[in-house]
This record gives sequence, structure tokens and C-alpha cells, in this order.
Amino acid sequence: MTSLRDQVQDAIAGFPPNTPIYMLNLLKFHPTAQYTPETSPTTSPLTGQEVYFKHYIPAFRAVAAQFGSKSTVHFVGTAIGNLIVDPGEEWDMVALIRYETVEAFKQIATSDSYDEKARVHREAALKGWKLVATTQFDTGA
Repeated sequence: MTSLRDQVQDAIAGFPPNTPIYMLNLLKFHPTAQYTPETSPTTSPLTGQEVYFKHYIPAFRAVAAQFGSKSTVHFVGTAIGNLIVDPGEEWDMVALIRYETVEAFKQIATSDSYDEKARVHREAALKGWKLVATTQFDTGA
């Protein structure tokens, strides 16, 4: 799975660092979490979705707290139909998260702490993942 550290610098380089950023997450979970015996937090098998919410999200929040970063969950939903997707591409859930600034997200995603505490759970939980960085657009309405 793609490393956040490897992707973040280029992907958000053009965003002003103090601008709020919304991250659209498309999530496909492993039926059973894919830990190695050394990295599993439990001896009983867990689903990818269980790992994502019970281990990855708390680890991510702990890393964010180290940087004093606050994020807001705007939406988390279960996919009920994958209407217009590439062949074989199906998503289980979507999430839209707002970070106070682009820089705040970058600090978290490129930190050693993220790699040490959260990444292992994300990789064990997710079979597929897309992350789209967005800013709010004024529609004039």
C-alpha cells in the first residue's frame, strides 16, 4: 500500500499551508485483518473494519494530538452501491475529514510517529484506499 510519507509532499505542495483541507477517504476493508504475528494487537482474528475503527483511528488521533492538531469528521458512511467505478473497484465506506490546515495534515502524515503507531493498523485493515485532498469550493449559492 502506498506510503503517506511518499505521497503527501507532492500531492499537496500547491495548497496554501494555512488553508483548511478536507480529505475524502474511499475505504475497502480486508475481510480479515492482515497483520503479521509480530504486529497483531490481539491473538483472535479481527475484520479489517474492526481494526480500522478500534486500532487505526485511535492511533491516528494519538499522533494528531502530539502535534496539537484537531480534525473534524464531517461524514462516515457505508457504501450501498458502487455506481460509477472502474471494473473491479468497489468501496466499503467513505469518510470526509476536515483538518484545520494543510500543514496540520502534513505534519501528521509525514511523521515518524504515524509510521510507528498508526501505519501498521491502516495497512492491516485496508485492502484498498484512495485519499483525495480537497478544499471547499464556493458555489456562490
